[in-house]
Amino acid sequence: MQALLIFFAILLGILLPFGHNWTFLLRYNLMVMLFFAFLSTRFHWRVVEQKHFVLLVFHILIPVAFFLALRPFNPDLAMAVFLIGIAPTAAAAPVIAELLHSRRLEFVTTAVLLSSLVIAFALPLILPLLNIKGVKIEVLTMLKPICIVVFVPLLVSAAFKGLLPKSVLFFLRYKQLGFLLFLLNVYIASANATHYMRYENATGLPLILSIFGMVALIGSILFILGEKLGGKTCPVAASMALGRKNTMFSLWLALTYFNPIVALGPMAYILFQNAFNGWQMYKVGKAT
Repeated sequence: MQALLIFFAILLGILLPFGHNWTFLLRYNLMVMLFFAFLSTRFHWRVVEQKHFVLLVFHILIPVAFFLALRPFNPDLAMAVFLIGIAPTAAAAPVIAELLHSRRLEFVTTAVLLSSLVIAFALPLILPLLNIKGVKIEVLTMLKPICIVVFVPLLVSAAFKGLLPKSVLFFLRYKQLGFLLFLLNVYIASANATHYMRYENATGLPLILSIFGMVALIGSILFILGEKLGGKTCPVAASMALGRKNTMFSLWLALTYFNPIVALGPMAYILFQNAFNGWQMYKVGKAT
């Protein structure tokens, strides 16, 4: 049902692209979504492992390698793939890991928070080094909004859990609001891309297909590499930590600092990771 709603949101953006005027909502929607995610996430430093840091290294190196390889062919293609590759681990990753019968949910939960913190600080430092033509990015200018988007929900959720623990259950009753905001963000991104292609930049089908193809490639590499790095102790957990992405974070960055064509990367990844995880669930179900 959720997959159908995602497709519907994309289709609605294509048919009714006036939602491109609502781009300013992306940031606030993302903050509310992260608030609910952090509110239901438990984190303890004692569960941080060496594997978390190994995953973080590949979390950064693989998107950078893809960007450098693709930039000579098309900068928008390179950035679309880079932004989704470097996105933090999705808050839904522990849920998917549980459905795949992983016994290391605390590993995935730690990866969600750790990757959010590391990427929030690392991304503003990495982007200027990539020397993106026509885009001037200053470290401090970008660091501030990213830190606000990530750390305000984190600190507010921590305050409620620490000072008003009984209020947590009240807020979690409305956790489904996060998915509704997710759908709204998908619609806004689809509307942005449609409006951009119709009125501002006649993007050809080959570029769109290239974005979808490269997104599927980097996604497959991340999921499979994560499984290999997890070894015998946590293959599923590590796969989710490296492959399951916070697409809304990339979507916000694409529409804030780049253009709607770059936003096709996160949109393509929404479809890819749900299809990939669906295939994984099918395999698990068949094996049990």
